[in-house]
Amino acid sequence: MGESAPVVVGFLVPLCDDATRVPHSAALWAALETAIVDRFGGFTLTGTVNGAWRDGAGNIVREPSRAYETDVPEARVDDARALLRAACAAFGQQTLRVTVLGRAEYLSPCAAGVAAHGLAL
Repeated sequence: MGESAPVVVGFLVPLCDDATRVPHSAALWAALETAIVDRFGGFTLTGTVNGAWRDGAGNIVREPSRAYETDVPEARVDDARALLRAACAAFGQQTLRVTVLGRAEYLSPCAAGVAAHGLAL
């Protein structure tokens, strides 16, 4: 029997570090995109999107993000989550918003996975 259709995993990565507000380097973006291609065969950069969220102090934070999609075999969705937790840490984010099967998830950073996923610069 053949493999099932892949699951579309979408995610947003803000253009700047949460703490410093410094834009991410071209090398870090390239490392993320290479990691996705190496693990899942490719990605689509669907564009730059604008969003807002409320921080712990109640302030509204507005920030642009890159929006990505990648096709992931259903059995490897947890691998995608692990890569995105590492990306969350490498990009200095409190969380990354990810959609899997149309459901939103907010992944926390995992600094231990940064080097293992090729995101240590």
